[in-house]
Amino acid sequence: MTADTHADMHAEHRQWAGDISLWQDDIDIWQKELHRAIAGLTRLETVLREHQVALDTHAETVSAHEQTLRRHEHTLAEFEGGGPAGNRLLTMAKAHNQEDARHAQQRAAHEHIKKHQRTLMAQWSLLLKTLGEPL
Repeated sequence: MTADTHADMHAEHRQWAGDISLWQDDIDIWQKELHRAIAGLTRLETVLREHQVALDTHAETVSAHEQTLRRHEHTLAEFEGGGPAGNRLLTMAKAHNQEDARHAQQRAAHEHIKKHQRTLMAQWSLLLKTLGEPL
C-alpha cells in the first residue's frame, strides 16, 4: 500500500464516522418521537371514539329531523285533501320559522362533521398506507 492509499482510507473512515454520528443523532430523535407517538395512542383512541359518538348523535338528530319533516308533510297533505288538519297546520305554520332555523343548524352541523370525517379518514388512510410500506 502507498501512503496516498492509506491517507485516502483514513479520510474515508473519518467521513464514515461522521456519517455514523449523524445517523445515531437521527436515531435518538426518532426514538423519542416514536415514544411520544406510542404515548399518544390513548389520545388517538379517545379522539376516534369521541368522533364516533358525535357521528352517532348526528345520525339520530338527522333521523329525528326527517321524522318531523314527514309529520309536517303529512299534515299539509291532510289539510290539502280536506281533512281535519286545520289546527295542527296553524300550529305548524307558526313554528315553521323555528323549523327553518333548526334545519339551517342541522345543515351547518352536517357540513362540520363531513369536513372532520373527510380529514380524519384521509389522515388515517395515509397513516395506514405509510405503515404498510416496507422499512
